[in-house]
Amino acid sequence: MGEMAVALAKKLKNKKLKFDRIIALAKGGLPWARQLQDLLDIPKLSSVEIRSYTGIGKASQKPVVTQKLPVAIKGEHILIYDDVVDTGETVACAKKYLLGEKKASSVVVASHFFKKHSKIKVDIFAKQTDAWIIFPHDSGEMIRLLKKEWKHMDSKQMKSNLLRIGTERSIIDFILT
Repeated sequence: MGEMAVALAKKLKNKKLKFDRIIALAKGGLPWARQLQDLLDIPKLSSVEIRSYTGIGKASQKPVVTQKLPVAIKGEHILIYDDVVDTGETVACAKKYLLGEKKASSVVVASHFFKKHSKIKVDIFAKQTDAWIIFPHDSGEMIRLLKKEWKHMDSKQMKSNLLRIGTERSIIDFILT
């Protein structure tokens, strides 16, 4: 992901945009927002939590801001970052919230992964995909969700499937025991 973060940072730098703050969409945007902040020398980092998924591939009807921004950003130029833009509803909700209620001066949306079926076009992304993406830092959540989906499987079969999709054995053992 480091190379992809650099590629995304280069695209942002080439646009010659200056940002006062990067706002990560929690939870997915948190790990790499910090790296982008560092690469682009953006002075401030904050986060907002917006819930839009109820399970693997299962979006809720409407994204909801569940953790508001605790700082004033009126007049700031904001870079919103999320790891994956799937339907686009989450970033659209964030953009509306930051420009409306929080009175940001401008908002640019960046993402590592963009799905072409998204209703919203992000400003800058590193890679386009249609795949469901599981990041290493999401392994516990993913295992718990798959365990519900795979309730018909025994523990041995479940572990075998998780290993086949690349989940680390130590994480599987920790979560399932």
